[in-house]
Amino acid sequence: MSFMKQDIDFRLIGMMVLVVVCIIGLTIFYQSSAGDVVGKYKKLASKYKELKVDYNETSNSLQICLDREEAVRLKLNETKVYQEEAQEGFNEIFEETETELEETSQSLEQTQSDLSSTKSSLTEANSRVAQLEADLSSLQDNYDDIVSRAETVVAKADNVESDIDSCENNADANTCIGNVESEYNDLMGKIGDLEDELQ
Repeated sequence: MSFMKQDIDFRLIGMMVLVVVCIIGLTIFYQSSAGDVVGKYKKLASKYKELKVDYNETSNSLQICLDREEAVRLKLNETKVYQEEAQEGFNEIFEETETELEETSQSLEQTQSDLSSTKSSLTEANSRVAQLEADLSSLQDNYDDIVSRAETVVAKADNVESDIDSCENNADANTCIGNVESEYNDLMGKIGDLEDELQ
């Protein structure tokens, strides 16, 4: 026994047993851990594939969105250009319309002034026509009066001529001639009055 005590170191055996136990424990732990790690790796690999697919889809969607954004930006630029052109056209039309409106307003004012002047002239013309009609009526009355008096003068002239003829057969020729001269002078006076009125 003492030989065994000398040659065998129980501490060394205990350490060896401990090392063996540790190795066995580590092996068991590694196997269980490795299974978990492999399972996790497979899950992560599957998730990575899914994420890669999602990434590709997202990348495609992003590219589509970028293309759409570019198209929208181009349309927006075209719309801005069109809006600016339309605004310029509107401004030109507005200025032309405003100028035409001012010209029309001035023309309307001139037309109203001309109309007022024409009304005034028409009123004066109507007044003048009324005056001329009154003058014409007066002249017509004077004409009728002159014609009547002329007819009287013609009748008196006929009487004077008849009286001259009767004086040739009258015994009192001097008296007859005096009467004829008086009637003749009266006749010449009336003829003079008619001539004065006719002038």
